[in-house]
Amino acid sequence: MTNRVAGKPSPVRSALLHLSGSLLAFAVTLSAGAGLIHLFGNEEAAGPSLRVALFAPEDSEDVQLKSRLASDDPSFAGLPLARDESAASAARMTEQAYEEDSGDAPFRPGMTEFAGDEPRLGVRINGQDVLPGQSLSEVSRRASERTGDVGSPLDLAADTPFGKFARVFENPENSPTVSIIVGGLGINWARSVSAIEELPPEVTLSFAPTAPNLSSWIQRARAAGHEVLIELPMEPYDYGRARPHAQMLRVNASASQNVRNLGILLARASDYAGVINFQGDHFATRAEALTPVFASLRERGLAFFGGGNLTGSELATVAQAENLIFGQADTAIDARPEAAEIESALLLLEAEALEHGASLGTAMPFPITVDLLNAWFERLDQQGIVLAPASHFARQAVTSGQIKVAELNPQG
Repeated sequence: MTNRVAGKPSPVRSALLHLSGSLLAFAVTLSAGAGLIHLFGNEEAAGPSLRVALFAPEDSEDVQLKSRLASDDPSFAGLPLARDESAASAARMTEQAYEEDSGDAPFRPGMTEFAGDEPRLGVRINGQDVLPGQSLSEVSRRASERTGDVGSPLDLAADTPFGKFARVFENPENSPTVSIIVGGLGINWARSVSAIEELPPEVTLSFAPTAPNLSSWIQRARAAGHEVLIELPMEPYDYGRARPHAQMLRVNASASQNVRNLGILLARASDYAGVINFQGDHFATRAEALTPVFASLRERGLAFFGGGNLTGSELATVAQAENLIFGQADTAIDARPEAAEIESALLLLEAEALEHGASLGTAMPFPITVDLLNAWFERLDQQGIVLAPASHFARQAVTSGQIKVAELNPQG
C-alpha cells in the first residue's frame, strides 16, 4: 500500500470556504426574518408615514378660510424664537381659494369677448383692456363708473397689511432718505440674528419663504422694530440649472397657477408689509405674467419691491397699471461682497438720494455688509441724509410719479 502524506490546507481556499459559509448563513437568517415579518408583522405598528394628495378631487368644495391678514397687530415684546413650529403652522400653509365674479370679472389680455358668433380680441393700454371699436377714454370712463376713482394706491393702504405693518416714519424736515432691504434671512441662523439685532430698526428685512420657523423669525424681527417682507421666487433666465422652488412663479405657467402659487407662499406667515422678488430676471420682463400676480398683491393690500439686481424689467410699468404700491431698488450693494465694491455702491445711493430725494438698495446679511452698513449709517447725518424704511421709499415713488408711465392719446 502506498503511503500518502497529508499536505497543509490552502489559506485562500479556507478563506473562501469560510466566507461562503458566512454569506449563506446570513442569507438564510435574513430570508427567515423577512418571511416571519411578512406573515406575522403588523402594518399599523410601522414607522410614521405621510400621505400627500397631488391633486384635489374635482367635486370637492373650496375650503372657506378666515383671512389671515384681518387680525389685529399683536405685541411681540419679549417673544422668544421657537426652535420648531407645531403641526398647526404646517396646516396654515394651504392655498387660498379664488372665486371669479361672473358679473364684473375684469377682461385680461388674451381673453375673447363674443359679439354674436364672432370672437373679438382686445389689447391692454395703460392698464385698461380695450376691445376693437373702443377707445381708451371710453374704457376708462366705464371703469370709473363701475368701481369709482380709487386714485393713488396709497389712498387704500390704511386698512391693509401695508398700512398696518409698515414701520411708522416721520421726516418733518423733508430730508433726503436712503432705504436698505437686507434679504435672504431665516436660512442661516447666525446671520439672521445678526441682521435683526445689529442693524437699526429702520432697515427693512426680507425672509425666504422656505425658512424654518418663518413666523417666529418675523415676530422676532418685528419685535426689534423692523418692517418685514417675504421673498417671492421668480423664474430666472437660467431656470432649471438648479432645483427650483416648488412654488416658483414661472413665465410659461398659467395665470391661475402663478396666482395659486402666490397664495401658497403668502400663507406661510403673516404680519409683513409686502414682498420682494427672489431672482426673477426673466419673469420680471414679461408683463403678461406679472399682471395677474400684481393684481392679486394689490387686492391683498401688499407692496412689491424690485431687487437691485434686475435690469430691463416691466415691474414699474405693470405696478402702475395695476395701481400697486411699488418700489424699485437702485442697486444691490454687495453683489460682490468686497469692501471696495460695497463702499462704491453706498456712495451711489448717497448721490441718488441727494439728486432725487430718496434711494433704495438691497443687500445680503454677510458679516462684512453688516459692519460696513453700520459704519455708513453713522456718517449719513454729515450728508444731511436720513435712514428710512423701504415703505417710505415706496410712498415717495408713488407720490412723486417715479413709476408713472407716459400718457397715450386714445385717438392715436
